[in-house]
Amino acid sequence: MRILAASFALLVFIGMAVLNLVATVRIITKAGYSSWWILVPLSPIVMAIITFTVFVNEVRTSLTGSVSSFDAGSITGLLILDFLCGLFAWVFFLVFAFAEWPIQRQLRMEKQGRPIPVWVQQQGIQGFVGMPKHEAQSLPSRAQEPGWYPIEGNQNDQAYWDGRSWTGRRHWNGASWSDVPPGES
Repeated sequence: MRILAASFALLVFIGMAVLNLVATVRIITKAGYSSWWILVPLSPIVMAIITFTVFVNEVRTSLTGSVSSFDAGSITGLLILDFLCGLFAWVFFLVFAFAEWPIQRQLRMEKQGRPIPVWVQQQGIQGFVGMPKHEAQSLPSRAQEPGWYPIEGNQNDQAYWDGRSWTGRRHWNGASWSDVPPGES
């Protein structure tokens, strides 16, 4: 019965850990950052697991009477590295907390009526018009006049700039223009 309860507790713990990981990645990407930033808070956890594994292996080696190449200095080095990873993650936490996020920068620029640079507009275009990021990079970053603009230089695929944001897409099928629903390429 204890094994069943321990297995259930382990499954609940793993499920919660995965849920927290996915939620954190979503928060990071909604803020306008790359999802790769999740590696910063995970680095101390990974280092702690490595340090713990090495420590347990060393204790087991000494209990069996075997000779180990690791000594107290090696374990101390791993603990210092783990501390530095935690310090690094904490510093980046403070940077994220007090820096202007990309989504805030985009909203501020839109409010001021300034054209949004392509590196900021990529996520807005992808989310609203539904085009992949590599296509969004090719759109003009300083389109002042409302109108249709080619995507990646292709006159048959165009996105509409209404003077403030990208609001639509269309494709020339050889006879007429057809609207491209958001999310389709």
